[in-house]
Amino acid sequence: MNRYLVFQLRGDLASWGDVAVGEQRPSLWFPTKSAIIGLIAAALGIERKDEEAQMTFAQAIHYAVAVDRPEQKLVGYNNEFFKGETYSGGYMQDYHTIQSASEPDLRQFQKIFGRSVKSRKDQVTALKMTRSEGTILSYRTYRLDAAYIVAVCLKDELTWSLENLKSALKEPKFHLYLGRKSCPVNLPLNPRIVSAETFRDAIQCPPPEGRPDEVQLKFPTMVAESGVSHNGLHGPSKEEYRISPRSRSRWQFDPLVVEIKYLQEEPNADLASNISS
Repeated sequence: MNRYLVFQLRGDLASWGDVAVGEQRPSLWFPTKSAIIGLIAAALGIERKDEEAQMTFAQAIHYAVAVDRPEQKLVGYNNEFFKGETYSGGYMQDYHTIQSASEPDLRQFQKIFGRSVKSRKDQVTALKMTRSEGTILSYRTYRLDAAYIVAVCLKDELTWSLENLKSALKEPKFHLYLGRKSCPVNLPLNPRIVSAETFRDAIQCPPPEGRPDEVQLKFPTMVAESGVSHNGLHGPSKEEYRISPRSRSRWQFDPLVVEIKYLQEEPNADLASNISS
């Protein structure tokens, strides 16, 4: 038997970064490994600039996630979304304008104030100091009405234990969000530690009764890190994504092969046509 930390993610909006080129900022249909690592690291209070701690933590974890009905339908404003006719994981695009301080702006701020930028107010101050516009235009993709069940295990429990992670998710040090700061979590994560043979068994392990805020996945599809002997998937499809963190400070990611499989025996036909092969 293996030990797993299982928790849920639920939000009206989520965005799970795919390879971004130019103005396009797409989202994958499932939470990436880097996103889950970042979320738990934030709960633990590991700062993004602490490269050593970030990478040590990233290398300690295996993960899998079940996605509820990963629909690929594009949803527009003022139509399906607001009529309540969307599918979990359907997506919406937003034309996005932000102001962000560049590296020269940040260096000038540190030179004047003797410290790095810590807040949005600091960023605005840095922009004013250098008279920089710092305008970035982009099309950003968001997943709607998204629901997930995540399972992680530790390769060893010398530095962190599953109990540490569970406590952190219940009382996080930093705010938690689903990929972007504009995507807050809207239900408790309800973390629990389970003993099971495989990731699949852990994810399908029924939660304690009497939790009205527990996520229920109607049409779950499981995504599991490939190469993990106990992921519990047999004959799944495999896909490769750049979702394994190489450097948090430089926003660099390595390829990771994941295995994808329905958790029901005979998936809904119209659902099957909308999932990546």
